[in-house]
Amino acid sequence: MSSIKGEKEDSNPKPLNPRDLYYNCITACSLNDEDIECLTECVTTYYEEVLEQ
Repeated sequence: MSSIKGEKEDSNPKPLNPRDLYYNCITACSLNDEDIECLTECVTTYYEEVLEQ
C-alpha cells in the first residue's frame, strides 16, 4: 500500500456505524461517571458534525 493512499484514508475517515457510535459514547460517559444526558449529548454532537460535512 502506498503512503499516499494511507494519507488519503486518514484525511477522510469513514463515519462510525451507529452501534460503534453508541458504544464509544457509552464508554466515554461511563468512564466519566455521567448519566443519560452525556450519552444524548455525545450522539447529538456526532450527528451534527456528520451533517456539517
